[in-house]
Amino acid sequence: MHMINRWLRRAFMLPAVVMCSLMVSITAAQAATMQFEFTGVVSYASKLLQPPLAGNQDVRGSFTIDNNTSLTGGSYSGVVKSFSLNFLPHSSSTVVYTASGTGLGNGVSISQGIPNSVGDLVDRWHLQTEPTGSIGNNVPFQFSLDLDSQIPFANNNMQSPPTTGSFDGSSWRLIFLNGNQVATVLGSVQTLTAVPLPAAVLLFGAGLISLVGLGAGGLRNLRTSKV
Repeated sequence: MHMINRWLRRAFMLPAVVMCSLMVSITAAQAATMQFEFTGVVSYASKLLQPPLAGNQDVRGSFTIDNNTSLTGGSYSGVVKSFSLNFLPHSSSTVVYTASGTGLGNGVSISQGIPNSVGDLVDRWHLQTEPTGSIGNNVPFQFSLDLDSQIPFANNNMQSPPTTGSFDGSSWRLIFLNGNQVATVLGSVQTLTAVPLPAAVLLFGAGLISLVGLGAGGLRNLRTSKV
């Protein structure tokens, strides 16, 4: 009996250690970087755009941020790591995007108690990025996203955006440079959801496989020792 207990401890101690290490890695990765997907609609499009964009056109986008909650001060440059926006139902060639958030314009700001368009005081989560790419002859210059929350923020430290159900107002603005002219597209956000990071999901799956495999190996050794 003592030998069986010793083998069981050996069989499952290593997988447990491996699993714990993997979970710590997953938690750290998820805490540092978060990806979000959103859907929205165009409410206004400048007539200067060529080709023009229709009003009430649907959009789909995503962004990844470095969600380091230890950052303080309310303004955080360089935390937007990627961004994409697609005007539907056009093809993927209409996507405007940033590949990296190294520029000073690719940031997030957190504000408390600021007036909105109707004069009410709100807490606002603001994202701004410098997109690249083009839509026809239209070259994007700046994208911004404003999400006002019904639930006051505890502070203005770096944090995730408010969820769809807690919006007190939402808007986005895409500015194009068309020669010497500035063309603007305005819209609202309909949904915003967090997306699990694929690397973390794969790492978790690898941990489960390791746990099962190492446990099975220990049991095989236990059966062999009893023969």
